[in-house]
Amino acid sequence: MGRSIADLRFAHQNLIVIRTASKAYALAGLRVGFAIARSELVARMNPIRPPASISTVSAAVVTEALKDDALAATNVARVIAERERLTEALTEAGWAVGPSVTNFVLVDLESVDRAAAAAEALLQRGLIPRTFPDGHPLADRLRLTVRSASENDRLIAAAKDFEARAAAS
Repeated sequence: MGRSIADLRFAHQNLIVIRTASKAYALAGLRVGFAIARSELVARMNPIRPPASISTVSAAVVTEALKDDALAATNVARVIAERERLTEALTEAGWAVGPSVTNFVLVDLESVDRAAAAAEALLQRGLIPRTFPDGHPLADRLRLTVRSASENDRLIAAAKDFEARAAAS
C-alpha cells in the first residue's frame, strides 16, 4: 500500500505518527485524524485531548474502517489508477501536471491569470479546485483532487473545453 514509519514508534518513545481517515479510507467528510504512538505516550496525551473531540458516529465509522485491512488497500489502488489516468488525460488536454504520490495533482497553468481563468471555468461546471492567493508561490497552479472515474471524466472534459476556448480566442 505504501511506506509507513509507524513501526518506528517501538524504537523511539516520543514518536507520534499522525494519520487521517480522509485519504486512504475515503472518509474526508468525517474529519477524523488519529495518532499512532506507544501506549505510554498516548496515556500522557489523553489528559490534554479535548473531550468529545469527534462524534461517536465518526469514531464508530472510522474504527470499523480501520478493522478492514482491504479497505485502505482497495481505495489507495483506485486513487493511484485514477491519478495516473487523470494525469495522462490532463496532459493530453494541454495542462502541465506535476508528479504526485498523493490523492491530488498539481497543475501548472503558467500564470496567475490563466490559473484564475481555469479555476473559474471549473467552478462554472461545479468542480472546485484548490486555488492559491496572489503572491503565493503556487498562485499559477491548481490543486485538483483525484475523485471517482465519473467525476474525473467531468474534470477532463472541462480542461479540454477550457483549452479549446483558449485556442479559439
